[in-house]
Amino acid sequence: MDSEYRLRIKDDGWRGFMAGKAAFNPEHPYGQFNIGTLDTFDENVRDALIEFLETEYSADQMALVVLDKKPLDEIEALVAPMFIEIPDRDAGEHEITAPLFKDGQLPALLTHVSLKENYAVAYNFPVPATTPHYKKKPTSYISNLLGHEGEGSLHSVLVDRGWATQLGAYAQDLDAKEGVMTVRISLTPTGRKHIPEITDLLFDYVDLLKAQPPERWRYREQATVAELGFRFQEETSAMGTVYGLSPAFAHHPPEDVITQRFLMERFDGRLISRYLDLLTPDNVLMEIIGPDIETDQVTEYFDVGYSLKQGPIPRTPIEVADLFLPERNPFLPESLDVLDDDPALPQLAVDKPELSIWQDVDAEFGVPKATINISLRNEGGLISLEDRTMSALYVRLVQDELNTLSYPALLAGVGYNIANPPKGLRVSVSGYNDKQLVLLDEVLDRLADMEINADRFGILREEMVRALRNQKKEAPANQTRQAQLDLLLSSSWPAGAQADALESMTLEQLTEWRNETLSGVDAMALVLGNVSGNKVPELERVLRRHLELAAVEPSAPQVRTVDAAWLHEVEVDHNDASMVLYLQDDDETFESRAKSALAAQMMRSEFFASLRTDQQLGYYVTVFSAPVYYRGGVTFLIQSPVAAPDVLEARTREFVAGQVDVFRNMEQAQFERFKDGLISELVERDKNLAERTGRYWRNLDRDITTFYASQQMADEVAALTQAEM
Repeated sequence: MDSEYRLRIKDDGWRGFMAGKAAFNPEHPYGQFNIGTLDTFDENVRDALIEFLETEYSADQMALVVLDKKPLDEIEALVAPMFIEIPDRDAGEHEITAPLFKDGQLPALLTHVSLKENYAVAYNFPVPATTPHYKKKPTSYISNLLGHEGEGSLHSVLVDRGWATQLGAYAQDLDAKEGVMTVRISLTPTGRKHIPEITDLLFDYVDLLKAQPPERWRYREQATVAELGFRFQEETSAMGTVYGLSPAFAHHPPEDVITQRFLMERFDGRLISRYLDLLTPDNVLMEIIGPDIETDQVTEYFDVGYSLKQGPIPRTPIEVADLFLPERNPFLPESLDVLDDDPALPQLAVDKPELSIWQDVDAEFGVPKATINISLRNEGGLISLEDRTMSALYVRLVQDELNTLSYPALLAGVGYNIANPPKGLRVSVSGYNDKQLVLLDEVLDRLADMEINADRFGILREEMVRALRNQKKEAPANQTRQAQLDLLLSSSWPAGAQADALESMTLEQLTEWRNETLSGVDAMALVLGNVSGNKVPELERVLRRHLELAAVEPSAPQVRTVDAAWLHEVEVDHNDASMVLYLQDDDETFESRAKSALAAQMMRSEFFASLRTDQQLGYYVTVFSAPVYYRGGVTFLIQSPVAAPDVLEARTREFVAGQVDVFRNMEQAQFERFKDGLISELVERDKNLAERTGRYWRNLDRDITTFYASQQMADEVAALTQAEM
């Protein structure tokens, strides 16, 4: 526990969480410290654990979820004997009687210091717990409108004024009776100077919601999206499923455990209004977060500077803003028919020098969804420092321009993404298939020919520079891992170099770069899912309407060969130390990657047990074999609060040296189990359309048109011998 505490001690999320506790009732559990340290555990910790075991470890406090393909009777016969011995001590419910806030604690203003150069303001309104109303979800109706990002929304008004970058609204229960509804706004440096005006705009928007009764059609739109989300949800990981379901048994009847997140069965305008009535300036804990805040107190464990003042929150009226509620959502899917599945792999439907489109009608997952991935490969790719920074900023500006248009589509289950991988810009759309090309047409229109707004250019460039400079405040493990990539990959550049390049960039330079980069691009597309072949000609027309297509030889980044022992030191502002030890494969073949992947598989649990459990060197201890582009290797990574990097390196080298005999003397059956485990991971069935799209796209990116790269790796693993390892 102490290692976990030290791991988080310079994490701004945890620091803000701990500072926030100062504003709550200290008698309520939420207002108390909830991480163990060496100081909070005394010499009687064993007795305390035994007492907890004998009073709280009780079957009536537990819920067990098991996921399996076997019939229910077989699952029960297997599981019941394993858990039936847990005693039922009739511990019962522990009712929390202390309120979240005492009388007179609200309204209040809490300010606290962040380590990163980030600015934010949050408004926390105590409300009754929402779980009793899980079938009606009154706060979902409210948070959907407060957090809306379309035309006329609070978000769009704040962004247009250059005051905010993000806005989120959500409700959470903090005990069985009470919860909070939160509106959190990430601010620009300019917005930091206008918090009283932002506060006024927030309550103007709340007043707009209160000015007319809640509307049934808005609720029905949200309910429709929720219903479709349940009806067409795709498989996720088995671990994630059981992990998410088990806590629900404490709050919901068994028959609703699986559906409770999606249920919106009855519109209750009066109930919605009761929650809305609690969003007032007199019933709020307001938080202001930033690196330059003056404070007069310090938290006990995380050393966070903060100030807390009871009384009216600062609010400055401004001229009437153009705030209005959203119109009906035009992107709600109309066609939900699912095509017959075609078991064949993707086929090349368009094969031209400047354009290739691969297409596959894949309805195996039974959902009316599809994905379209498009790679726009320009001459030279996006590898140099200039191309990396120019493309990153331009992508951000296009997404910013599209936000008010794309947000309703996102709510309706149709999303898009623009990325800047090394080979060229990538555009993708996903979700319900019948409105995808409408959205794609708008995305490509902005991408190819958008007039860059000078104000947004300045604001977003500054935001990106600030984010890059903030990377020096990241956890040491993250910084050493990133430094490893910067050293090895020709398209990976240090955050400081990127920030410097952005600071000197002009709008004219970016516009010229965009025009030159997109003056002739080679397009490769993959269309996958519930979409028939007649969509391919329409996709080609959309691409040619907005892009100047030309045959281009794709460029790929280079991976630096590690041909000697390298030592690279990274300066970090943190109490912990971190070390990465990287052993590179000799080449990019599947055979070499199979060896390093199996080596990591064989060492992972032992490395964790030795350096974390036995030697107690740190909370974050791992070994993995993620390739750098297509060059494999083995990476050992540790973050430690108790040992210096040279010690971590020495202990890791000792461990690796000892593994030679472990590998040599391992029983053949154990060796085969390691191989079988890795092979199972490599050939695991795709759980959903997104996983399949990612797998096929990685194959295409490497020009593997058989789409069997994972099987090739699995075959190489199967052929490995213990002597080779």
